[in-house]
Amino acid sequence: MSNDRELVTFEVDKDTKELAKQKLQFGEMSSLLRDELRRVAFGEEVSKRERLRSRVEDLRDQRDSLRADKREIEAEIEEVETELARAEERMDGLERKEDRYDAQLEMLEELLADGMRLDPENPKVITAAKTGGVEAEDVIQELQERHPNVPEQAFKQKLDDPREYHGFQLRKESEE
Repeated sequence: MSNDRELVTFEVDKDTKELAKQKLQFGEMSSLLRDELRRVAFGEEVSKRERLRSRVEDLRDQRDSLRADKREIEAEIEEVETELARAEERMDGLERKEDRYDAQLEMLEELLADGMRLDPENPKVITAAKTGGVEAEDVIQELQERHPNVPEQAFKQKLDDPREYHGFQLRKESEE
């Protein structure tokens, strides 16, 4: 302790002390006792001034703490917004890729419907596979799944399966 301060101790009823502690926050009892001693020593006006000074200090501390919390939250929000923007860009890229792939598949379906044979070595199938990030065999399999009634020779070169293939009736979305 510094030379200008002195420890004050006194006895009080144990129940009184415990009830007071329950009603006060940590450290508040010491503050109240110090304020009361100041009021007795210097009068009511000085005590009010000290309480107000103490209240102003407490409010400034609270304000500074809240501002620090606000800065931390704003920094966290900025991080989340940056991560969100990146994720949305990736999602948009994937959707554009899927849209391009779907367009490629629709074009291949039209070719199939017109009677063209499509196999994994067909350049248009290879292009669709690259667009979708899949193998050419996967493109053929997806076309077969979409059109289970199309005969298997439609998905083989004529040299590998000489049976005739003349196409099919492609159903439009409005007919589905």
